[in-house]
Amino acid sequence: MVASSIVKFINDQVSAQVQGQMPETLKRAYRAADMVCEETPFLQTPTVQANKGRLYSWAVEFALERLIKNGAWDCDYQWSHYTKPTGRFLEVRLPHSRLSISRVKDPKKQPRDVRFRNNMRLNNQLTLLEEMQEEQAIQGLPHILLTHGGGDPDFAFLGIPHVVHSKGYLGRTGNLMLRPHVVVDSRVPIEDTDYEDDELLGLKEDIEKWLKENGV
Repeated sequence: MVASSIVKFINDQVSAQVQGQMPETLKRAYRAADMVCEETPFLQTPTVQANKGRLYSWAVEFALERLIKNGAWDCDYQWSHYTKPTGRFLEVRLPHSRLSISRVKDPKKQPRDVRFRNNMRLNNQLTLLEEMQEEQAIQGLPHILLTHGGGDPDFAFLGIPHVVHSKGYLGRTGNLMLRPHVVVDSRVPIEDTDYEDDELLGLKEDIEKWLKENGV
């Protein structure tokens, strides 16, 4: 699959309406983290300020969980365990993929190479490569990564990480922070206007077959 087809798959999994909500959702999360620091003396120490990115990460995960809970993002999620060290991360359960979130300094690079994320992106090894052979069956659900960063934040991307950490991404969306902001009333169903082509449909059928065969 070429990069343009991968972006089509991402857009199929995360609708344009949901992507349009990301700028305001992320900005609010960052502002909330800043406000908590300003109002809490012990969070104003140099140690905390030097690691403020973690607060932003936690705030974004909390904001996205609320987006799902209030019905603005129609999907499921779970708090999955890291392999090592101990802890949990937000795993968004999409129809034909799984999504995790990470704050990064360089949007072109994957986040730190850790075991839990390596295990997830292994599912991208054969699923989305153009040279995939017939005997190379799907081994798991593709992993989509939402990355964000900067001070406001300045950028956010949805991408399919390359199985080789140093190679970045098989394909990514444009910067979500530059998209028109959308506020969706959770009481109104989101219209499905996603475009599907034969290649995308074929991939989704293969994933559905894997889901049935593995009882997922």
